[in-house]
Amino acid sequence: MIGVWAYYLMSPFNLVLVLVPKSMLDVGILIMTLLKYGAASLSMAYYLHRRGLRSWVLPAYGLAYALSVDDCQPTEPDVV
Repeated sequence: MIGVWAYYLMSPFNLVLVLVPKSMLDVGILIMTLLKYGAASLSMAYYLHRRGLRSWVLPAYGLAYALSVDDCQPTEPDVV
């Protein structure tokens, strides 16, 4: 419970939502999501670079990691 709360409510990326007006909330969420994926990709590429991988495919590996992270997280069923 605390992990879910911390991930969704205490993320520094939520500050993006403060900068957009309420009428453009969907755009703010899109920007926030893209920033999160970008940060995950950059983190993985940096990690691989530090581990000795120096190749042109480094951005591709980072992007593949960033886009696969969302698939690995458990989802809670919607309660109506």
